[in-house]
Amino acid sequence: MDAFEAGFSSIEITPDNMGFPLYGYSRRKENSQGVHDPLLAKTMVLRTGQAAWSLTVLDLVGINAATVTEIRQIVAKNTGLQTQAVMVACIHTHSGPSVGDPGNWDRPVAEIIAEGIIAAWGKLQPATIGTSAGFLYGYHVNRRWMERPVDPSVNVVRFDDLAGNPLGVAANFGLHPVVMGYDNYQISADYVGVARRVVEQTMGCACLFANGAAADVNPITQNVRKQLAEHRSFVTMTGAYYFGRGNPRSTGDIDTIVLSDRIGGTFAEVEEIGQAVGSQIVYVANAIQTQDPPSAPWSFDVFVNHLDEGEETIETFALGIGDFILVGEPGEMYVETGLDLKAKVRKYGYRFPWVVSYANDYQYYLSPEAAFAEGGYEVEMSKKAKHSPHIQSRFWEALRQGIPPAVAMEII
Repeated sequence: MDAFEAGFSSIEITPDNMGFPLYGYSRRKENSQGVHDPLLAKTMVLRTGQAAWSLTVLDLVGINAATVTEIRQIVAKNTGLQTQAVMVACIHTHSGPSVGDPGNWDRPVAEIIAEGIIAAWGKLQPATIGTSAGFLYGYHVNRRWMERPVDPSVNVVRFDDLAGNPLGVAANFGLHPVVMGYDNYQISADYVGVARRVVEQTMGCACLFANGAAADVNPITQNVRKQLAEHRSFVTMTGAYYFGRGNPRSTGDIDTIVLSDRIGGTFAEVEEIGQAVGSQIVYVANAIQTQDPPSAPWSFDVFVNHLDEGEETIETFALGIGDFILVGEPGEMYVETGLDLKAKVRKYGYRFPWVVSYANDYQYYLSPEAAFAEGGYEVEMSKKAKHSPHIQSRFWEALRQGIPPAVAMEII
């Protein structure tokens, strides 16, 4: 088999101009007013001979399919990557701009992002790979039903050069980047930017972070902990009430905390959560021993009808190497969906599966069938996008036909 190679790049995508909307909250009254920390496009490319794929993660709330198509076309003309092997996801920061407002940048943002992918292709070098996972509790909560699960897994892939030095680390964790609320008007990558910085400064290599199944998962900030300690009541995104007397509109319980009302976050809290996530990534990465992969990189995408009536297709995809797999969806994936997908692909032999939301398009919330009966904000957004309640089963039926059995790497 041909030599395995990996390449990494980081390119800045912070807007050139202020005064355009920040996306993620409908209650904002003002536009961007400055930059707290830069926004980046982080890319990794894997190649063995002619088999290759790239994953780029953007510090944006989302990206539309039209812009992804532009990026793919530019990259395919300037590298050996096929268009369908170019995957683009977003961290989903609510303190960033939209590609739908081109005035943010002085030139087309698709060109800027594509340049980063081309740069990573140009940095390909012989490498080894290893995978593992850890866990992090205490920093996220299910915002639809507080007694329901979150996914604590911190999934890590480490790449070394042939001298055994860290070349790059890729990580996956599911948590909404909404530490900063709608009262923030500064551009920021939220906790993700801090987590990557911790990894890069500690390990001396590139770090790519892809967000997981975070549609119904919010951060537990210092303020939320304080409110819990004060025995405040909470109302979730489904309208369920916890620790209190019921609907504050009818009971007059004005101290009730509304989980959908993200306000008052601080950059100190961003730093705390980012440090916790980044430190766990480093802890896992330092225990990984890398090796030559036993198989070449593979990837495929499929287009699935998301409507109940009529037909309109949206993209989902999978990619992998050895016994590593990543499943990506073009919108917001519930934690229940992510855990279910991980269980399914483990049956194919994949040890530390990733699920990645906000990938190759942004189709709002991709609610599973059970959620439609429960309602809530996320389901209303699914209905707005005209998604079928059966969208997740359709995605899986399309994906499972193309997923190859894993090829086991040495278990460390």
